[in-house]
Amino acid sequence: RLRDQFAPDRFWSGRPLDDIDPRFAMFGQVTLATLICDLLGLFDVKPDASIGYSLGESAALFGLRAWRDRDGMLAQVEDSTLFSSDLAPPYDAARTFWNLRDGEPANWVTAVLAAPPEAIQAALSASDRAYLLIVNSPDECVVGGDRDAIHRLAKKLGTLPIPVAAVTIAHCPVVMPVAAAYRKLHRLPVHTPERVRFYSGAWGRDYDVNSDTAADAILAHALDTVNFPRLIQRAWKDGIRIFIEIGPGNSCTRLINRILAGKQYRALAVCIPGVDETTHFLRVIARLWSEGAPGTLAPLFDGTHEVQASRSTSLKIPVRGISTDLPDPPAARPLMRPVDAALQPMPACDFGIQSLADVRAATSEAHSQFLNFAQQGIEHLTRLMSLQNAWLPAALAMAEGDVEPNVVVQIPASQMPRPLFDRDLCQEIATGSIANVLGPEFAPVDHYPTRVRLPDGPLLLVDRIVEIEGEPRSLTCGRVVTEHDVEEGRWYLAEGHIPTSIAIEAGQADLFLSGYLGIDFITKGLAVYRLLDAAVTFHRSLPEPGSTIRYDIRIERFFRQGDTHLFRFRFDGFVDGEPLLTMTNGCAGFFTAAELAAGRGVVQTELDRRPMPGKKPADWRPPAPMHGVESYSAEQLNSLRHGDLAACFGPEFQDRSVAGPLTLPGGMLKLVDRVVELAPSGGRYGLGRIRAELDIHPDDWFLTCHFVDDQVMPGTLMYECCLHTLRIFLLRIGWIGQRGQVRIEPVPGVASQLKCRGQVTGATRTVMYEVSIKEIGYRPEPYVIADALMYADGKPVVDITNLCLRMTGTSQQELETLWNQASDRRSRNSTLALRRLPIFGRSSILEFASGKPSMAFGARYSEFDQGRFIARLPAPPFSFIDRIVEIRNCEQWKLAAGGEIIAEYDVPADAWYFAVSRQATMPFAVLLEVALQPCGWLAAYLGSALTSKTDLHFRNLGGRATQFEAVPPNAGTLATKVKITKVSSSLGMIIQNYEFSVACEGRIIYQGDTYFGFFSDAALSEQVGIREAALHQPTAQEVVAARSFAYPSEAPFPDDMLRMIDKIQFFVPTGGKAGLGIIRGTKKVKSDEWFFQAHFYRDPVWPGSLGLEAFLQLLKVVAAERWGTCSANAVQTVGLGVPHAWSYRGQVVPRNDEVTVEAVVTQIDDARKLIRADGYLSVDGKVIYEMTGFTLQG
Repeated sequence: RLRDQFAPDRFWSGRPLDDIDPRFAMFGQVTLATLICDLLGLFDVKPDASIGYSLGESAALFGLRAWRDRDGMLAQVEDSTLFSSDLAPPYDAARTFWNLRDGEPANWVTAVLAAPPEAIQAALSASDRAYLLIVNSPDECVVGGDRDAIHRLAKKLGTLPIPVAAVTIAHCPVVMPVAAAYRKLHRLPVHTPERVRFYSGAWGRDYDVNSDTAADAILAHALDTVNFPRLIQRAWKDGIRIFIEIGPGNSCTRLINRILAGKQYRALAVCIPGVDETTHFLRVIARLWSEGAPGTLAPLFDGTHEVQASRSTSLKIPVRGISTDLPDPPAARPLMRPVDAALQPMPACDFGIQSLADVRAATSEAHSQFLNFAQQGIEHLTRLMSLQNAWLPAALAMAEGDVEPNVVVQIPASQMPRPLFDRDLCQEIATGSIANVLGPEFAPVDHYPTRVRLPDGPLLLVDRIVEIEGEPRSLTCGRVVTEHDVEEGRWYLAEGHIPTSIAIEAGQADLFLSGYLGIDFITKGLAVYRLLDAAVTFHRSLPEPGSTIRYDIRIERFFRQGDTHLFRFRFDGFVDGEPLLTMTNGCAGFFTAAELAAGRGVVQTELDRRPMPGKKPADWRPPAPMHGVESYSAEQLNSLRHGDLAACFGPEFQDRSVAGPLTLPGGMLKLVDRVVELAPSGGRYGLGRIRAELDIHPDDWFLTCHFVDDQVMPGTLMYECCLHTLRIFLLRIGWIGQRGQVRIEPVPGVASQLKCRGQVTGATRTVMYEVSIKEIGYRPEPYVIADALMYADGKPVVDITNLCLRMTGTSQQELETLWNQASDRRSRNSTLALRRLPIFGRSSILEFASGKPSMAFGARYSEFDQGRFIARLPAPPFSFIDRIVEIRNCEQWKLAAGGEIIAEYDVPADAWYFAVSRQATMPFAVLLEVALQPCGWLAAYLGSALTSKTDLHFRNLGGRATQFEAVPPNAGTLATKVKITKVSSSLGMIIQNYEFSVACEGRIIYQGDTYFGFFSDAALSEQVGIREAALHQPTAQEVVAARSFAYPSEAPFPDDMLRMIDKIQFFVPTGGKAGLGIIRGTKKVKSDEWFFQAHFYRDPVWPGSLGLEAFLQLLKVVAAERWGTCSANAVQTVGLGVPHAWSYRGQVVPRNDEVTVEAVVTQIDDARKLIRADGYLSVDGKVIYEMTGFTLQG
C-alpha cells in the first residue's frame, strides 16, 4: 500500500491543505520521512539521534525502522475515529472536553503567535479554552483552542495570530477523552536501531525505546505542551551538532537557527520548496561531507571512476576526466555529530520530491550536476582546506591542553578565502544593477521603479558579503554573513569607537537578502522596504578602529497581512568571535505609497501613558544642582559640542574640573538642533523628561543616501537621535567626564525595543524626540534606562522602549567628588546667589492668616481688616509657607489665568509633625498643605475676594498628584511652584484651576493639579455630598467575620495630635470586592480640636488633608495586620511614584457629630509591600470625600 501511504493524488496534488483528509496529510508526511531516511542511508549517513517536532516523532520511528508496519498503522488510522472526527473536524474530543451541548460546534483553530511563552502563560485563563501547544522559540509559540479565545489571547498580547492549516488537535489536555485509544494506536512492536537515541518532545530528553515507552512518549507528546527550544538545547548539550530536517519544508531548521544562535552547529533541511530537489539534496550531502559527517559518495558514480573516501589523505573527484586531489585536514575526532532530526513542521508544504527509484534512474544526470557544482566550488574549497590545515593542528592542540590559549597562528594573506561579493559589488547592489551581481535572472528587477537595495555613500556599511544560504527567488528562509571594518578615518569615529546606531545599521544586509530571496519579483518596485520592529541587545563595549564586525543575518520567514508582504529576521554581530550585539524580533514590510500615507503612526493607549513609578537608588539625587524646567537653543548646544558646558547649562558648570569633557558628537552626527524642554522630575516615571528637535531638509545626507530611489531616514539613526537627546539630559544632571577617559555606550544585556510606525522623508519639516527616564543609578558605573517617542511634524512615528546608556570610566564617588569640590569653590567665592530675598515674607504670611489682610497685600484689602469676611491661609501650627520668592505672568488685583508664583517653606528638623506622626518622613497631610496653601495665597494676591460683594469661603474641590520622594527632617527648603491655569465664574461662585509642583534642591518631589472654589454661606449649606458614592455593602459573611477595636495608640501609629481615627468599627482582612480587605473607622468631632483653631480664622473647618490622612491611617492598620507592626522608618504614605486622586463635596465643621472613613483595598503587592485602596469619608451619614488610588508602602 505504498501508494496509499504517499497519497499522491491527495497530499501531493497541490490542493489546499484544508481540503485534504488529515489522515492522508499525516501519512504522506510520515512516508516522506521514511523515503528521506532511506535516501540518506544510500550515502551512508547514519544518525546518532532522532528528534521529532509534533508528528515528526512518529515519522522518525517509522523512518529509522523502529516501527515497521506502516500498512498496519494506516489500516488502524482509517478504521479509527481519532483522526477523522475526534481530533479533526468536527473535533468531538474538544466537544466532550469542553462539555458542549448537542449541536454546539467546537470552533478549534491553531495559530502561531509572535510572543514569548511566559507572556502567553500569564495571559491564559483556565476558563478560556485556549492552550499553549508548542514553544517554537523564545519569542514564537503555537497556540490552539476555541477561535474566539485565541483571538482574545492575541489581542491581549498585542500580536496577530497566524493561522495554521490542516492541523489536528494535539499537545494539550483536550486529547484526554481519547487518550486510551491514542496510546493503543501507537503501541507497536519495536525494532530498536543500533546507536540511535530517541528524544521525546514532551519529556525533553532521550529515552530507551520499547513498545510501551514509545507509546507513552507519543501520548505525552499529545497531551502536553512541547518545548522545542528545551529539546534542541538538551540535544546540543548531549553533543549533537548537525541537525538534518527530513520533513517537508524548513521550518524546524529556521527554529534551530534561532535557538542555537551563537553556538557551534549546523542545521540542514532536505526538502525545501521551490528548488530543484536533486541539486539541493546533493548540496546537503556536500555540506555533511564538509562538516566531517560519516558517509560515502559512491551512489553518485557509475563504477568507472575511482572514489577514494579516506579522510586521512585526500579526496579524489574526477572533473572532465582529470583526477583532482583536494588536501584534507589531519585525522581528528569529528567536531560535529550528525542527528537525523525527523523534524515535522506544523504546516505541511505543497511540494514533492522524486521517489527513490527516480533518483536512481537519474544517476547519470545527478553525477553531471554534482561535478559541475564541485568544479564551481573547487577553488574556494581548496583555499578553505589550506586554511584549515594552517589552523586546525593548533586548535586541536589547544583543545587537548598542549598549547597556551594565547598562541597566534599566522595565516598567509594569499590563503584567506575571498568574499563572495567585495566592496565594489556591494556598491553595485546599492546604486547599480542587481543583475550585474546576481545574474541575468534578476535583470527584470533593474527596470522596476524601486528595488530593495543597500544604502549608498556613508551609510553603505557592508564591506563584503562572505556567505549566502538560501534559494534565490524562493521567498523562504535564508542567511547572509557580512563584515564591516572599523577603520581609522571612518566618518563616524568622532569618539574613538563605532557609535551605537552605526553598529546596528551595519547589520543592514537583510535588505540584500530579501531581494536575493525574490521579494522584488513580488512587489515589482511598487512597495518599498520599511523596518517595523526590532529588539537590540549589546553584549560588550563598542569596537574601536582595527576591529571587524561579522554579522550573521537570517531571514526566518516571509508572510502576508492582507496585500502587504513582510518578513521576520534577526542577526548576531561578532568581533573576533566574541558576541557584540544581537538583534531579535526583527520585522520589516513592503508598503505602497498609499499605505505609508495612511499610516496612523504609533498608537498609544491610556495604559501606555499612565504614570508609573521609576526606579532609582534610595539616596538618589543628581550631582549637579537642578533648577526646574530648562531649554537650550541651537547656539547653546553648539557650545556644548565644543565642550563649553557653562555656556549651555549655566554658571554651576563653570567650576567643574574637567578639561575637554566628552559631550556630543558633531559633524554628520549632529542630530539635535535645540532642546525645547528639560524637566528634572517630569515624564511618565517622574525621574525626568527631555524634549529635543531637529529640522529636516530634503538634501540631508541621511536621506539622499538611504536610499537612492526611496529617500527616508533610517530607523537606526532615529535611535541615535534619541540617544543624543538622552546624553544631553545626563550631562545636565552632572554626569560629565574627560574625553578619552570616559565612554558613553549601551548597557550590556538590556534589550532596547524599536517600533517604527511612520517615516521621516524630505517632506518632513521637524522631528521631535521625547525621552522619559525610567531607571537611573549606578552599577557601579552610572547608567540610565529610558523610553523614547519620536514625532515627525507632530505625528508619533517611532517608539523605543529601554533606550539605555552607561558611562564607563567613572563612578558615583568620582562624580560626587567632582561636584562637591565645585560646590566648595562656589561657597568660598560667593559667586552664586544666596537664598532669594522674599517678595512677601513670613510676617506677611501670618498677617493674612490671622491678622490684617491689608498688612499682607495692601490697602485694597483694608475692608477685610474689620467687618467683612475674607478667606484666609491656615495659621500655625498648620501654616506651611515662609515666603514668596517669585511672582510672574500676572498683576496684583487682576484675576486671570497664567500667573505663577514660587513659595518656600523651611522644613524644621524638629517639626511637631515628625514627632506626632511617629515616622521619619513628613506626613502626607503636611506635604499636601505645602503644595496647596500657595494656591490660596495666589488667589488672594489676584484679588479674588474683590470680585464679589458677597463674602466667599475658599474650599478645595479635588485634585490628582504623585509623590516622587519622601521628605526627611533634614530636607531643608521646599519650593512650591503654582500656576493658575483657569478661572471661571457662575452663579456667584468662582472656580480656579491650578498646577503645582514641590521641589527640594531642584528635584520635584510632589506634583499634580487641583481646583478650588469660592462659595457663599448659602452655597456651602446646600452641598449634597457625593451623590454617586458606592459605599461597600458588607456581605453576611463579612458581617460575621468583622472585627472592631480602638485605633492603636503605640508607634508606628500616630500620637493623639495627628490621630484622625478613634475606633476601627469594621475590619475584614479578606473582605471587599477584591477579597483583599475592607476597613472602616470613625472619629468623634470635637469643636475644640486644634485644627479648627488653625484652619481657618473666622471659618473653622476640618482640613481636607487631614481627612485624607485619616484614610491613610486605616491603611496602616491593614499593613500591620498583613505584615506585622513595622518601624516608623518603614512606612511611607503615600507610595512613591503612584498617582492618587481626591474629591471634596462637603465639609466637616465643629457642629458635626461623627466622621466615618472607609477604605476598600484594591491591590496588595507583597514583594513591594504596597497597598492600594479606594474609599470615602462621610460626616453624620453624608458622603463628602472620595479617595482613589491612595497607597501605603511598607
